[in-house]
Amino acid sequence: MKRVEDYARFSWIRVIAPTESELKDLGKRLNLSEDTLSDSIDQHEMPILKKENGNVVIIIRAGVPSKGGSSYKTVPITIVVSDKYVTTITREETNVLQDIASGKVPVVTTQRSKFLISVLLSITYYYQKYITNINRVVQGKKKNIRYIKSRDVFTLIQNEEILNDFVGSLVPNINVIHKLLTYKQIDLYQADKDLIDDLSVDAEQVLAVCNTNLKTVNSIREGYATVLSTRLNQGIKALTFMTAFFTIPTMVANIYGMNIILPLADRPEAFWILTGISITTMAMLLSGYFFYTHRQ
Repeated sequence: MKRVEDYARFSWIRVIAPTESELKDLGKRLNLSEDTLSDSIDQHEMPILKKENGNVVIIIRAGVPSKGGSSYKTVPITIVVSDKYVTTITREETNVLQDIASGKVPVVTTQRSKFLISVLLSITYYYQKYITNINRVVQGKKKNIRYIKSRDVFTLIQNEEILNDFVGSLVPNINVIHKLLTYKQIDLYQADKDLIDDLSVDAEQVLAVCNTNLKTVNSIREGYATVLSTRLNQGIKALTFMTAFFTIPTMVANIYGMNIILPLADRPEAFWILTGISITTMAMLLSGYFFYTHRQ
């Protein structure tokens, strides 16, 4: 794989974050419509396989790390297979195409069907890798469910959104892969068909793992919500008890603070008698609370 200055026959045209003028030039060279070129850089474009003016256009979604590498997202990769070139169009750099450009994933651009399959295999590989990384984070949170913190809940919600995004991209990706086997506009040898069959199985397995992790995240998040709700109920019970606990001496003090004739008002030991009654009542209330809590 080496860089060439001109549009050599059977070369790979790699387009990253194209300008409007570059898209127009590319459209003229490949005979692609403005709608197709616009779709190729649309961040929310869904996977599709179609033929246009002798070109086979495939839009597939790939998982990529977000800025900072702490999260993941999906982006569209457009692959155009023509009789002269194989072209890829992306809004930003991706690990999938970088591996091919650097030689980490060996390809031959004259074998355009194998180039396409190599891209799809690499996309599936990175989905599996990112899902595995998310699973490690989720399992780590699962072990510390008793020590729940707000940032842990935020991390789970973030991972749930990522997995939902992956599922929403993997399902149409698999449909495109299945369609490749019956698409007459791409010449496939038997070995190519076998690779696509294996790719389809791998992609479906990755989707199954993604759904499993999504269910795990949901169950852990619901468990966290239950723990938080339990702690809140316990806190409310404790505050309710404390309110009732201190109500008794407060009520007695308020009654005997009134300027009216009351029992024991003329006895010197009235303070100690009332204090003893309050302490006894509070002790009985405290014993009942601990007995109830222990049974719970």
